[in-house]
Amino acid sequence: MSPSSLDTAPARCQPSDGVFCRYRLAPADEPLNEANFNKMPLSAVGPSILRWDGDKSTQLAFNATRITEGTFPKGSQWTKNP
Repeated sequence: MSPSSLDTAPARCQPSDGVFCRYRLAPADEPLNEANFNKMPLSAVGPSILRWDGDKSTQLAFNATRITEGTFPKGSQWTKNP
């Protein structure tokens, strides 16, 4: 059974264009390469959250800027790095 949504917590976001980050998965039964990660881009739901040292009591929710036009793979969602 797959979850319809889940919390993600990247340790570091390295935006490829200096501003926006994307979140994606690769199929478990295929090689971990760029082509396979591009098959499964993730879309964010709800607010973005900043959290310090993994402590939920320190988190700050905010409305992130997200785009889907001009992204790669086409139509994938990118989130602005705060």
